[in-house]
Amino acid sequence: MKKLVTILLISFFLTFFAPTAFASCAGPFSLNEYKNMADVVVVGKVTSINNSFANFEVEKYLKSQGEKEIKITGQESKEAITSVDFTFEEDKKYLLFLKQSTEGILKTNSCMGNRELNNEEEVKSLGEGSRTNLILVAALGGLGLGLFVLYLLKRKKLNEN
Repeated sequence: MKKLVTILLISFFLTFFAPTAFASCAGPFSLNEYKNMADVVVVGKVTSINNSFANFEVEKYLKSQGEKEIKITGQESKEAITSVDFTFEEDKKYLLFLKQSTEGILKTNSCMGNRELNNEEEVKSLGEGSRTNLILVAALGGLGLGLFVLYLLKRKKLNEN
């Protein structure tokens, strides 16, 4: 009887208090499907690793835009190590598919299609990246410039009167 109680207690503690959680990934998906599911897609190199964050130098944004240097976490949870955590290695080049949390933290995991980049052909298959933001910025800049010129012309006309 004591043996049974001991086994049940050990099983309970191992089940509910284990520091590692296990999960599995759906997929695999195509690179374009991973790109569609991500908020941000980047190509670049890990420059350093600090605790659970990797400092990443972006060579190219394939989806979205942002800074040249970004911080990324590959940890799913602060409380436990999971089987889907993505482990970065310093000085390696990666193609990363990222999600942005509501706090603005860029996150990824091993289920999101990330890979060490040895073959540039994989990047080419994803296209040149989104130019929509660039077009929007150019259009808004042109509109702003046009309104400024109209303002100056109207001001000049008022001064002449």
